[in-house]
Formats: sequence, structure tokens, C-alpha cells
Amino acid sequence: MLYMHSNSSEPSNLKVFQSRKEPFAARLFTAARPGRSLGRAIPKISDETVYAWARGLLPLSSQLHIISLLGTKPNGLSEYSYYSFRGSRGSLEIDFKKPTFQEWLNDRFGLERFVVVDFPTIDTMPIEAAMITEICQCTTSLLMTSNDVLIVDSGGEGRTGKICSELCAVHRTVSGRGSHKAQYFLT
Repeated sequence: MLYMHSNSSEPSNLKVFQSRKEPFAARLFTAARPGRSLGRAIPKISDETVYAWARGLLPLSSQLHIISLLGTKPNGLSEYSYYSFRGSRGSLEIDFKKPTFQEWLNDRFGLERFVVVDFPTIDTMPIEAAMITEICQCTTSLLMTSNDVLIVDSGGEGRTGKICSELCAVHRTVSGRGSHKAQYFLT
């Protein structure tokens, strides 16, 4: 059964971060994966819910780079198994008949609206040091070249928080009551 999303709580747990050192040349956001606002135990997330998640990101930037940390659950289940699309790398259960997340977004929003970069990790597990370095280098490079970045994991807290900590970035928004919507700081 597919679960549809009918309210405006997507994207869930959306936050804006700023550097504790010198300012970023662009904006850094974090959020939970599409459909997380529906709960943890939903087996399949509808395309309509993912569309609502992406539409909720549109005001953030004319082009948003999505650093996806979605990979697998500790039991090996792909975190993309909830969707009609797949990650571009790292999954043992890749269904090549499904489009990638990038292709799915391109089909609905055009070729340059979103740019997805996959760094598959394991939910609730520490990220390997080499992977942290790779993710931070990619994120820093994008931010320094004035590209807005959204880092996504399953809940928008654990793995994304680790990367933001490594980037010396601190949360600079407050969430709305129950809505988990960020106050957008447009610069």
C-alpha cells in the first residue's frame, strides 16, 4: 500500500545552518528523507508525497544540490526501497528498472532544478572517516562556489548532524510548532 501525504509538513525537519568560522558563500540546509513526516514504519511512500517534499524545497534555491546520505538500514534494507526510484550507487538491491532519484526529479522539475549527489551510508551507524572527509569536501566545494546544499538522511538529524558538525556549522533556525518547517534566511 502506498501512503500519500496531504498536508504541508514536507519536507520534515528542515533546518538552515551557518558556519561557526567564516560564512559560507551559499546556504546549507538539512532535512529528513521524503515521507518521513508520515512516520518511520510506512512501507511505501507515494510519488505524490515525494513531489510535495520537493515542492517544499523550491523556495530555497533556484538550483539545490541534494547530498543524499540514504543508503541502507543496519539489516541491509535499502533506504530507497520506500520509493519508486533508487539511489545512483551503493545499493546491493538496485532495481535498474527504476529511475534514479536524480532522474525522478528531472522528469518532474526539469534538468537543472535539483542536483543529487549520493553518499550511501548505514542508518544509525557511524559514518566511516574517509566517507565523512569525502562528503565534507564535496559539500564545502559546492558551498564555496555559491551552490546551495541540502543534506538528507532518514530523519534529518543523526548523519546530517555529524556532517554539519564536521563542517563547523550550527543550526540557525527554529521549527514551527509541529510543522518542522524552517524559517528561511534568504541572503
